[in-house]
Amino acid sequence: MDSALATLTQLASSLRLPAEWLEQEALAGRIPCLRLTNTLRFNAHAVAEILASRAAEERLMTNPLYEKARARLVASGCADMKRTMFSLGEAALAFELPADWLEAEALADPKRLPCHVRAAGVLFSLRGLAHALQERDQHERHTRARELGTWQVAERFAKTQRTIRRWADHKGLPHTRDGSHYLFDAWAVQRWACRNKVPTPGEPRGLDTIPYKENADGDQTAQS
Repeated sequence: MDSALATLTQLASSLRLPAEWLEQEALAGRIPCLRLTNTLRFNAHAVAEILASRAAEERLMTNPLYEKARARLVASGCADMKRTMFSLGEAALAFELPADWLEAEALADPKRLPCHVRAAGVLFSLRGLAHALQERDQHERHTRARELGTWQVAERFAKTQRTIRRWADHKGLPHTRDGSHYLFDAWAVQRWACRNKVPTPGEPRGLDTIPYKENADGDQTAQS
């Protein structure tokens, strides 16, 4: 069994952490170890999991969204801050969100907005909700950063915008519609081009750096 356990030096090398710090954590009982005569042995996988969990908890503790939400509840005087769970109304107040939207989103997908459903209503952990909202915001920002308009995709393929719309409607070019506007995900467009062996002589440019306007025919053009 001992042969499957790592020495302090091996653990430090595997995790890329100072051996002195790992030894201090082990002797303080904050990471698991097997104490033998004049030496320590570690389950490297177990130690890595514990350190990753601690890092995640520390990120939650320093989440600015949580700090602001907690400050709003303290200022309102409506909540006992010693509690770990808060009502729908308190959570909506803390994060400045409509209560009906928050309830609908949480019940639709508890994994994205974690909650506990009780007879008295929906309860939320401020830390858990802050983390979920922050991750959701980062995901949406990342998605918007990859979003392309018709004129950008046309530049990429060196085709007209009319052709791009025809490909979207009839050739399977991945897209979404916002009214009369066609929107494209850059990665999905690239995968479609590779799969269909369509050359892409141009490069797309992000909507966040080059604004566009539409003419009477619905074509998008870059603004100077």
